[in-house]
Amino acid sequence: MTLQKSTKPDQQTIDNWENSALTGLFNSYINILMLPLKERKYAFSQIEKEMSAFFIAESTEDLKRVNELRLRLKCATDKKEISIFKTDLFAVLNDIENKTLGLEHFFRELSKLYELSSFVKNDHLDHNNRQRFEESLKNLAQSYGELFLDGHPIELLNGELGEMPSSWITAICNQITHKQPKLRIFVISIIGLQSSGKSTLLNALFGCKFAVSVGRCTRGLYMRLLLLEEGLFCLEFILF
Repeated sequence: MTLQKSTKPDQQTIDNWENSALTGLFNSYINILMLPLKERKYAFSQIEKEMSAFFIAESTEDLKRVNELRLRLKCATDKKEISIFKTDLFAVLNDIENKTLGLEHFFRELSKLYELSSFVKNDHLDHNNRQRFEESLKNLAQSYGELFLDGHPIELLNGELGEMPSSWITAICNQITHKQPKLRIFVISIIGLQSSGKSTLLNALFGCKFAVSVGRCTRGLYMRLLLLEEGLFCLEFILF
């Protein structure tokens, strides 16, 4: 997607985004965010399932090629061969990454739109339309706040650019604080090398749904709330 790949999109980038074929897809995503929570969760689960199936279908041959190149690289002894295999491997991995599409990509795009809304020119909007526009952005943050309180993970750090959309995350947290002003949480962090099993461990312990079996690598930092039984440790949630 266009905006999330740029740290500081200019007006031309925004104009191109508004006229791209992805705009309709993204508007459909926003419409889903406006659904009641139960329907929203169901829609998200179906989207994740379909995107996972699409990724598998599009990347099967590439994944086979990756395994083949890794095996050759492991057995290679000639420096020239090793260099060639590494170049080919990185190229295939890059192709796989370009075919990857997840809910985090929509989240990143939405975070960029939210941040840009504060300084992009809106001279064509009158006062009433501007108010409606700001209210719609607030509603989107509220929708994600509800999802987060219900256990849906959100991306804290953009895995592509290594940056945190501070204003967007703050807006979501403000909505959470509004709903749960006395929220008591315990924070658990998990760190480790790439492909060391972090996502698998979280999936097993807490019922997360990070992709672990389709060749995808979880990038960035994610956080999720886990609702605890009443009275357990005098806390309501675990944040990890």
